[in-house]
Amino acid sequence: MRLTQSGLVAAFASANIDLEAEDGVVGRCLNICALHGLSADELLNSWDAYVCNHPEAHALTLDHLDILAAELQTKADRAQFKAASKPQQADDYDISNISALLPPPTTDMFAAYDVPNEELKKTVWADARSPVKAKPVSRVAAMRGKDAGVAQGGEAGLAPAGSPSSRYRNRQNAGQVVDVLNPRVAPKDYRLETSAARVTLALEQEFHNFRYMYDKIGGKVTMLEERTRVLGDELLADAQLPDPLSLAVPRQEPFVGLGRVCCDSEGKLNDKSVMLEGSAKLCSGFRVPLDLSHLPEFSLFPGQIIGVEGLNLTGASMLAGQIYTPPSAPKPTTERDTLAIYHHYGGELVVGTNADGSDKTQEFEFMEGKPLAIIVAGGPYTTSDGLDFAPLRDLLARIVAEAPDVAILMGPFLNEGHPALEDPMLEATYEELFEQRIAAVINAEMEGIATRFVLVPSLRDIQHDHVFPQPPLPADLGLAPTVSRLSNPCVFSINEMVVAVSTNDVLMALSSEETFRVPQGAPSDRMTRLVRHIISQRSFYPVFPPPPGSQLDFSQSRLLNLGATPDILILASDLRYFVKDVDGAVVVNPGRLTVGSAGGTFARLTVHPMPEDDIGEGEEEIEHNVAARCRAEIIRI
Repeated sequence: MRLTQSGLVAAFASANIDLEAEDGVVGRCLNICALHGLSADELLNSWDAYVCNHPEAHALTLDHLDILAAELQTKADRAQFKAASKPQQADDYDISNISALLPPPTTDMFAAYDVPNEELKKTVWADARSPVKAKPVSRVAAMRGKDAGVAQGGEAGLAPAGSPSSRYRNRQNAGQVVDVLNPRVAPKDYRLETSAARVTLALEQEFHNFRYMYDKIGGKVTMLEERTRVLGDELLADAQLPDPLSLAVPRQEPFVGLGRVCCDSEGKLNDKSVMLEGSAKLCSGFRVPLDLSHLPEFSLFPGQIIGVEGLNLTGASMLAGQIYTPPSAPKPTTERDTLAIYHHYGGELVVGTNADGSDKTQEFEFMEGKPLAIIVAGGPYTTSDGLDFAPLRDLLARIVAEAPDVAILMGPFLNEGHPALEDPMLEATYEELFEQRIAAVINAEMEGIATRFVLVPSLRDIQHDHVFPQPPLPADLGLAPTVSRLSNPCVFSINEMVVAVSTNDVLMALSSEETFRVPQGAPSDRMTRLVRHIISQRSFYPVFPPPPGSQLDFSQSRLLNLGATPDILILASDLRYFVKDVDGAVVVNPGRLTVGSAGGTFARLTVHPMPEDDIGEGEEEIEHNVAARCRAEIIRI
């Protein structure tokens, strides 16, 4: 029976439902009935069921009809899928008639598989007659150490070490020096045979354990305000500028504004989107756009503390005439007599405090003016196609052969992006892998040499905490007690030299966030400019807001401060390796020891002593001038 509008209205009227109370309801009901093949009574029953499941449906409206139509469609789809997945009834076959289902027999095997020509047939038959090759070990069996046994260098229950990458094994440039700072300074030309102490390591900044992921907005505000105040005072004193004024008040005369660089949107900073945010105390955090059109050169990034001298005629924009940045932090100094002991004469020095409060002393051997050597490397320490750690063993062999005074190894040690570490068949924990493949090798190689090992973790270490500042590697990873496990970042001293290390890629962050302008035709050194930001802003990570992946915990921002310009600044980065003298600091990016399946680079520093005449004698403290007496090299592994 054909469904009509009057019949539909009458069916619902029998249930005291007026379909004509709202325009469009009758037409929608007719559409649903036509789409699903329903009669008026069947649609009424569906509506009654809908009301039972939806108590809020007090009236039949277009909105409720749309929901009902969707539910009916879902029900129809399920029924269709169930019918399609039901096995079809097959004809009955037995051993006497099953051959009727088979294709006609053929004596030409190649024709059956559509092999195209005679030449290919000859090739196939030749391969078939060749000796049988060794059966490859399955991936699961290899991971479990079965069939082929545990791979060389592996441990029971661990992923096999495997063989070195062919690309790494066949490299032709091992030992090649690719970059040098101060090539006229002689390299270290002797091997340290004695195990007597030549260096002392001392932390310049203590790391205290803390609970992370407890950042509060108020803590971030306090941190930003404190940075603006401290660096602003240094900036004003260095440039001899008058007191800064509020950015929120229009002024007809040039004035000095002080604040933090920020972007007017969430995109990348450019010369049209730069804003200056004043301090909360001076102008309640008011932001004003900066007009940089009259500046011949500048280099800015979000979070940078700057001073601006210019005009703000209307309060809507500040025309910048000059930009000022904070000066570098003071350089470290040491007494002349202490330098003489370190560099030439040897003797006893106080190097710390014992548990009972007494002075801790150390006897230094007679140096005869010999230089100190430092090797610096950054992970990963194995190629991307295996866990053999051949590059690490090659680096340690180099350390054993040269016996440097200090070896600084930076993470990642177990790179979180390594394919083998993401394999679900990996039966060992990451801590066990570190202990067997890294700690055991380092412990074995450091026996018999006087080299002091320093290990600094990375945010890409899969076995460690992912927070910056990052705590030192835990003590239960099997490393020898003589290995110094430091935090990331860290500041420590090697004799008189202050060394700062960070493995969080701040250079990459600055490079991606910076906007700059240089005069046309003028030389521009990008790496020097980026490093100068770190030294000037006195922070291991001055970018704010930080990019994704930086894992900053602002409640511990004090651990990111650079209280002094270090003699040696080591910044691990995915950017190209380099060694530079930046404002009197030797800045090193050693590169990565491995890059994919190929070998990478590491750094070697040779620091010569100061001449006796330059040291003199007495208690006067003088700067170390390491940049002038240090030879730094980038070497391929």
